[in-house]
Amino acid sequence: MIIEKDTTPYGHLIAVETFAHFQFYQYRYDSRVRDGHEDVDGEILLEGHNPIVFVEARGHGIYAWDGNEFPGGTGVVYRFIPERGAEEPDGRNDRDVSYDLISILDELWIRRFDMGDGNTFDSPFQYQGYRFSSEEIIGATLDGDNYTPDAAHNPWHLDDWDDGEVYAGDMFFDPAYTFSYHLFIPGQVSLDYIYNPYLGIFPPTPTPTQAVTPTNTPISPTITPTESSSPTSTPIIPTITMTPTPPLHTPTNIIPTYSPVNSPTPSKTFTPTLTPTNQVVTPSPTQSIYSININLSINKNIFHPGERFLLKLYWKSFDISTYVDLYIILDVYGNYYFYPSWTQDIDYYSFFINNYTESNLNILDFIFPENCGSAQGIKFWAGITYHLTFEILSNIDSVEFGFSE
Repeated sequence: MIIEKDTTPYGHLIAVETFAHFQFYQYRYDSRVRDGHEDVDGEILLEGHNPIVFVEARGHGIYAWDGNEFPGGTGVVYRFIPERGAEEPDGRNDRDVSYDLISILDELWIRRFDMGDGNTFDSPFQYQGYRFSSEEIIGATLDGDNYTPDAAHNPWHLDDWDDGEVYAGDMFFDPAYTFSYHLFIPGQVSLDYIYNPYLGIFPPTPTPTQAVTPTNTPISPTITPTESSSPTSTPIIPTITMTPTPPLHTPTNIIPTYSPVNSPTPSKTFTPTLTPTNQVVTPSPTQSIYSININLSINKNIFHPGERFLLKLYWKSFDISTYVDLYIILDVYGNYYFYPSWTQDIDYYSFFINNYTESNLNILDFIFPENCGSAQGIKFWAGITYHLTFEILSNIDSVEFGFSE
């Protein structure tokens, strides 16, 4: 939410953004809000001073509530009622349930380095935003084993893949910039933070001030220290160190923990994350018989321990706007592992592609591990189909690589 300070206890609500299925949605309360790099998706309704949102069952997508009845006629209404605390609903149609709030800073953020199978988080992630970046590697997703592994993203890794120069984590680490980029906000919006513990920004502690000494009396000067201000909740100073970055964005998204030992067979911890880089690649492919041209590239042919492994996919669309499925397959001597889960179950990544657009996707970016053994002739294959079909929309591209000690 973006709230304008005024003389009221809660301020004046300007706009709200929600997140659903890898898309941010923008809703205004102040009628002066206009489209920015993203469109205004609608109005936000209030109950008292609280915005009302609708959360999908099963899908968990969050949208502004439109005032209509629940789909199917049943649903649960949650309200924040501090004196009642957290409650469990009485069935699937309970319209009066209280929820409680916990601190992301105190409950989740302090566990951000607890990564790996059986731990809190997985999918190593390095924040590389438009204005800030970090050298720390933290968990991008919750470590889940049922259904789709590691599919629930942490709030510091949310990303809309087609919202321009807003990158994975910017909504969490740099919300002032994200809101001002997505929407036209009335008035003057400062991009400077007074308090942002995730960037290591805290209010300055006032220094003691010296009392004025009367000039006509022999009384010695006295020092009167002022009381230090403190946040309403005790912040945990993060060890993450943010440094400003120039506007040109070249994110390094993933450093997987994949560690094969004397075998080319990948392990389950090979968990990359797709991140658009919006970089311009030259030369770009020319239009062919396909609606989409793709180019799979790798930075080396033979890798050794300590060297960077970078697999990228460039695509360019022509006269087509539709949902598509991207298949990337790791071919290890006839054993096939499907992106993004890197398991032998058929898997793919779905997204909406607009006509006459182009982009780069970082598929894998990590440092090759020690004790990897050696192998030759390993391949990646890539292709794009219409969503939920096997009708090919792009050319099929491949790259080959090997590794040794």
